[in-house]
Amino acid sequence: MRFGLHLVVIGAVGGIVFACIPDPHGDYEDFKDRTAGLNPDLSPPEAGPIDAKPPETAVEQLYVAVCVVSLANRDPAQAFRFYTESKYVPDGPGSATGKLSLVMTTLKSWDHSVNPPNGQYFEPSVFTAADKRGEPILVNDIPVSDKGRFTANLGKVTVTDAANPVSGRQAVLDFVVLDGLFGTDNFCSTFGGTLVEPYVAELPPDKNTCVWTKVKEGDAFPKLTKEQFVCPF
Repeated sequence: MRFGLHLVVIGAVGGIVFACIPDPHGDYEDFKDRTAGLNPDLSPPEAGPIDAKPPETAVEQLYVAVCVVSLANRDPAQAFRFYTESKYVPDGPGSATGKLSLVMTTLKSWDHSVNPPNGQYFEPSVFTAADKRGEPILVNDIPVSDKGRFTANLGKVTVTDAANPVSGRQAVLDFVVLDGLFGTDNFCSTFGGTLVEPYVAELPPDKNTCVWTKVKEGDAFPKLTKEQFVCPF
């Protein structure tokens, strides 16, 4: 456990001041209440189809990234989603290696306008920039091998409450690393790191997986099965 919570809320009632100290256990219990319908099955799924051959020419492409996490039992219905703008440039004419740049922005996954005060889970039906939430995550010039392998260090990632499909609360992850296979139509990666807010938990790379699907603005949102969330390397 590398991080704790540092937020202290002070309130005054009837002239008496109360301080609410951080309560990781309470946060975790609240998380379990919100995800009580999930079954504890963390066994790795079977491999799905992944195109792991990098393009032969420079390509700019839109993808939707869907990342299942062990915190939500790798459930595709409670996965983190990213609107992803990509650019791939070969290292030279005819080169089988290249550099990948990604701009990833979390997508709306929780609707706070209904069922107040908690809101409810939001399942997107259309891939659209209108559902972007939060600040973009930029990673430039990631080396890609001739086998499609890449490692992207995202560092600290803040997921707004509206983009958190698990609980509808703001979450902060640190030391986030994507280790994956890049291809033209779809690609994959692990999703490793540490959840540091609203409580502390590890995200082991072998239990957290992202799948990117090539899309266009306005396309129907991809429907992925649990078995597709594996990166075969």
